[in-house]
Amino acid sequence: MLLEELADPQYREPAVGSGIAHDFDTLEEVIAKTCALFKAKDIKLRPEAEAKVIRLIYEYYLRHGDAMDEATMNNVIALAAFR
Repeated sequence: MLLEELADPQYREPAVGSGIAHDFDTLEEVIAKTCALFKAKDIKLRPEAEAKVIRLIYEYYLRHGDAMDEATMNNVIALAAFR
């Protein structure tokens, strides 16, 4: 059922006028960089916490139109590690 819903075109693109513009190339970059930082710092989080960090970093990009600086990204990850 869920896979059938995800195959429906209405779930693939944001609704017209929703104000949400996805940049999937940037999302992939955020995921790759965040996972690399997790690995480099030997941080192991629950998948839900990892997803939350990635979401926060990506939302920052969507709001500001620019990547989060590395120091801020490190701080977000460190805070998530203490949860």
